[in-house]
Amino acid sequence: MKKMKVSVVIRNRNEARYLEKILYALSLQRVPPDEIIVVDNASEDNSAEVAARAQAKLVSIDTKTFTYGRALNRGIREASGEICVVLSAHTLPVGRNFIEECLVPFEDERIAGVRCVHGAKQRDLEEWISPQVLRSPVDPEKVIAYGPGCGYAIRRSVWQEIPFEEDLEMIEDKAWAWEVLRNGYHIYSACPAVYTHIRPRRTLEKIWRTNQEGRAVYRRFARRFPVRSPMQAIGGIVAAVCWRAPRAAVSVLVTTIGTHIFSLMLPIIARKKASQGSRPFFEVSRSWKGSKKNE
Repeated sequence: MKKMKVSVVIRNRNEARYLEKILYALSLQRVPPDEIIVVDNASEDNSAEVAARAQAKLVSIDTKTFTYGRALNRGIREASGEICVVLSAHTLPVGRNFIEECLVPFEDERIAGVRCVHGAKQRDLEEWISPQVLRSPVDPEKVIAYGPGCGYAIRRSVWQEIPFEEDLEMIEDKAWAWEVLRNGYHIYSACPAVYTHIRPRRTLEKIWRTNQEGRAVYRRFARRFPVRSPMQAIGGIVAAVCWRAPRAAVSVLVTTIGTHIFSLMLPIIARKKASQGSRPFFEVSRSWKGSKKNE
């Protein structure tokens, strides 16, 4: 694989304890990034110190002018890598091959962006074995579903031609992918570079984020953001209470009873095995301890 210079751009606001883990995970990569840029949105914690300890470059952005797209443009403008890996401060790369896996699809010059796999989503985890390449023409719904998310990589030369939109509340990554596809480039989805969110979102934050994303999707694509209807939610609750929860409870009960019975029968099983020619575990354990003493 051709050697490509890699810059990691991390957006952060008051997430020092998560940022520290992200930076440490990046330091463990088999193919480490050439530089790390933290775009900080007026943090009031020790994020700056955390970034400095990891020798990451800190770029500040004012809260009053902050948008996700503007923060990314600021960070990538400071980057020098041919490939820019984009993360949030609570988006943890999983494993030592994250950066390496991000780079593989870029061997195809037509690939402008790579969507990574979100480890908490079963659909994503299954998709890496059958990745797809988004090409124009494509429906906005498919770009929203399979375009870049919280962990992705882009080709900086394409970004210079098509920067992120700075007036959108959210989905700046989906809007970028849409414009990129319209200009003849391709988006690779999903490469086996896995990430996970290490900061849980509270209920009110989930509602706020979904509303913001929904408004941005409607503004940009004149489409409704795909959300569950109340009837679907009620159906899911009923299924969970009446079907999945009882099944899970029965499974736990049967497993607990089965393992307990097996543990009670272990002496009988051990004696039976010994009569068939195998040594009982307690004898093996005793002889092992004796051998340690004689060393």
